[in-house]
Order: sequence, then structure tokens, then C-alpha cells
Amino acid sequence: MKTLLFSSLLLFSLSIKAQNIDSLTTLASNGNVEAQLSLLDYYMGQNNRAKAFEYLQAAAASNHAPSQHTMGVVSQQQGDSAAALKFLRASAGQDYLPAMHDLAVFYMNGWGVEPSMDEAFKLFKEAADKGYADSQNNMGNIYTNGAGVEQDYVEAKRYYELASDQGLPLAQFNLGALYMEGKGVEKDMPKAVELFTLAGGQGHLESQKNLGVIYKLGMGVEVDLAKAQYWFGLAGKQGDQDAMKAFLELNKGGGQ
Repeated sequence: MKTLLFSSLLLFSLSIKAQNIDSLTTLASNGNVEAQLSLLDYYMGQNNRAKAFEYLQAAAASNHAPSQHTMGVVSQQQGDSAAALKFLRASAGQDYLPAMHDLAVFYMNGWGVEPSMDEAFKLFKEAADKGYADSQNNMGNIYTNGAGVEQDYVEAKRYYELASDQGLPLAQFNLGALYMEGKGVEKDMPKAVELFTLAGGQGHLESQKNLGVIYKLGMGVEVDLAKAQYWFGLAGKQGDQDAMKAFLELNKGGGQ
């Protein structure tokens, strides 16, 4: 099953002036979360990662859910699953959906806990039903693959559509695959091409490769070697050797 390992890390964009650092430091030391986040942003801008991390830890200790989530991600990257779980649980307990999603990934993979698809399903579903696109896509994967549930392409389609409508390229690709294969829906190549095009336009490699093949062979569309070459070229630029080979072959033939 394809899953997104981690949600996007927390990014701060608060703007402060250097002359305010002393007052912010005092506030931060007294547990003021806004000051802690401002100093985190400031020190990141100064490329002082040690000080920035200090204030990330402080914000997490002050029960700031996004900071707890980021600390969970960082802890896992450092190989400390126990600490990661502690932070993710604290963040997810505040209904922070990225943390809820990542906690589900931990249960699914058995990182620091006994593997539990039941617990992973529960968390993915809660985050998905509250609108989190990555979890919606994973719910689609679960139903597509019958992972711990009865295989259900109709339900997979429903979740993929929710994520696709939010612009998630992986979900657009997965939904396109259902339309291409006629699983849970009537087979519809123009719809599949539309979805692959949306995802490919956002840089999704497999969608770009699919479009190259579709236009080269005329799968539900007219053969268009120029478009095939275009999509193979984009995939090739991402390092896919098969796509680059197809691009070069079409280029040799003039792409006409």
C-alpha cells in the first residue's frame, strides 16, 4: 500500500525585528507560545538551527499542537520512535490532523508499537472524515487493497474523490487509475486522462509516465506523439530512465 510517511513539517512565517529579541526571549522563558514561535522563526532565518530547535522544543512543551507534531517527525527521523509517539499522541489528542495521520502510519508500520491496522484505520478515518487529504487518500488505498477491510472500490473512489478535490496529486492519480481500469466506476479513459493530467501537472511521476503511454498508444484518445514526448520528457527529467528512453526514441523520430 502506498502511504505518505509524514505530513508536511510545520513552517512559521512570523516576522520580527532584531531589537525585539530581548523582550521576546523574556516572554518565551515565561511560556508564551507566540514568543516561542516568533523566536523559532527568527533563528531559522538566522540559520541558527540549534536555537531554533530550542524554541521548537519549548513550544511543544507549551502544548502547541503543530510544534508537538514537528517534534514527533524530527524524533522519528532521529530514530527515537518512543519520543515520536509521545509527541504525536499529544498533538493528535488536540485534534491536530497531520499528527493524527502520522500516528496512524506508526500503527500501520509498527514503529514503536505493536502493528495494528484496526488502530491505523480508526485514526486515518477520523482524520479523513475531518477533511485531511492525505488520510482520505490512504483510506482510498485501504479500500482498494482490502487492507484489514473488505475490498470496496466504490468506497475507495469516494475517499479518492475527496482528496482529489483538494488537489492532492497522489489521489488524482489513484482516482484516475480506477477510471482507467473500470474499478468501482464505468471505465472512462477521458476522465482518467483528465485526472492524470491534473496530477502530472503537479509533478506526479507515475501520472506523467501514464500520459506518455496513453498518448503514444492512443488508449482512449487519439495518438499524439508530441504530447507523449512532452509527458515522457517531464518524467525523464525526474530521473526515470524508462521515460527518458521513450522520450529519446520519440525525439529521434521527430515526435510526429
